[in-house]
Amino acid sequence: MTNPARDARILKAGIAILVWLLMGLLGMALLQIKVPPENKDMLNLMVGALIGNAGAVVGDLFGNSRGSSKAETQ
Repeated sequence: MTNPARDARILKAGIAILVWLLMGLLGMALLQIKVPPENKDMLNLMVGALIGNAGAVVGDLFGNSRGSSKAETQ
């Protein structure tokens, strides 16, 4: 038998690891690769979206609002 709450926590942790891994890879790539001027705006958009997603992951995993604590207990 599987525990749905446990499965959800494992999935959230996997997504969090993936997002933070992508952030690290992007940071390393930006230090090594010169971005052509015509692609600069697209890169800024992608980096901003990734940073926003990383913030959402942190908020979801480590947030302690009343709604998130109710969801954890159910």
